[in-house]
Amino acid sequence: MTDILPDIRKVTADPRFDGGPVLISCAMVEDEVTCAMKAVGAQIPVIWVDRGYHNEPTRLRAVLQERIDWAEDRGAKTVLLAFGLCGNGAVGLRTRSATLAMPRFDDCINFMLKHGERMQRGLSKAGVMYLTRGWSQDEAATVIGLRERYALKYGERRANIIMRHMFEGYKAVSLIDNGCYDVDSVMPIACATARELGVCTRVDEGGNEVLEKLLSGRWDDDILVVEPGRALEQDDFEFEDKRKR
Repeated sequence: MTDILPDIRKVTADPRFDGGPVLISCAMVEDEVTCAMKAVGAQIPVIWVDRGYHNEPTRLRAVLQERIDWAEDRGAKTVLLAFGLCGNGAVGLRTRSATLAMPRFDDCINFMLKHGERMQRGLSKAGVMYLTRGWSQDEAATVIGLRERYALKYGERRANIIMRHMFEGYKAVSLIDNGCYDVDSVMPIACATARELGVCTRVDEGGNEVLEKLLSGRWDDDILVVEPGRALEQDDFEFEDKRKR
């Protein structure tokens, strides 16, 4: 068990879900969850998970399983996860009696990039650093924040060397325009990040249809549905292009 309690912002301190659905979501995609809720008219209680776990899949798995168990103990019969595979952090998750549903994507970047017909498993491109408003608010994950911490710890010269080696493969910084936040408000951060890396800035079209499907129950191939008792596997996230059948 972890020492971090669920952050219940939209229900009472000790709720009973009485057979209804519960959403467990990364705080990184709060803009997108809020937008999807409004779009589909959903009123689902949300258990928010701190945004700092995306680089620690083992801890993320433990935290998510704890939240799942907590929700089931209070009567949830459907558990929705606003997460992807997340570095295998979702592998091994299971419910006891509830249905589990989540995006069939490797991570939140990929399901935010999805708009229109999906042609392949991975939608993100190598060498591109993707940002949203949620990602820009995570100081621990930003290039600027990382550069400052390295400079304080190692000095400017060594920090420059470390950053150059860490990010030498990047060619662009992209803002995902999924309609859930003001892109212009985040552009200064994107531009500062691009200057730090010596690359260009661009805007890529995205969407929020995957979360809308998840929250509305319109579950198709983009949504992974797992029966009670079965543990999630890495192979569950495989994508089959139906056009090639």
